[in-house]
Amino acid sequence: YDGQGSSKTVKHNLRKKPELVIIRKLNSYTDWQVYAQGITSPNSNWWQNRMYANYTNAADSNTNQLTAEPTDDELYVGSTNAVGASGSRYMAFLFASVEGVSKVGTYTGSHPNNQVVQCGFSPRFILMKRADATGNWWFFDTHRGINNAAADPTLNWNTNSPEVTNLDQLFPHNSGFGLFAT
Repeated sequence: YDGQGSSKTVKHNLRKKPELVIIRKLNSYTDWQVYAQGITSPNSNWWQNRMYANYTNAADSNTNQLTAEPTDDELYVGSTNAVGASGSRYMAFLFASVEGVSKVGTYTGSHPNNQVVQCGFSPRFILMKRADATGNWWFFDTHRGINNAAADPTLNWNTNSPEVTNLDQLFPHNSGFGLFAT
């Protein structure tokens, strides 16, 4: 979409309310803006809690980027350089849960024992980031391997480091994925 220097309604064809929104400016550098339903701190409105895909920061408050909750056919962006500057081009990646295909959500990862995150199916791609404190963006996929008893190859979206291959963090599960206790 094109920025216009003022708040704008951007039409989309997801046909579902987005639960995860990632916005990237195309014609110059700005940080990747990430908004995820379920992240309700520091603001109670999830679309006002921003994370950056290229940093490890916890979610922070920003009420100027997304100006209202997205609907099943519209995204409401502000006029800031990161999402709506006049003369700038942007790409918005929108994700929603589709039963048996995709699941967008949050979980609390403070369990001392192995924990299963329920998705309703066994996922082939997992992206996760701690929202309440500093932490890497972890990207796992079944193509490179999510193993039960061996290290899980992963990439960190917020770094330019090579693949991490010495950590065993996940295990496969028929209705989601498991997290090993740390």
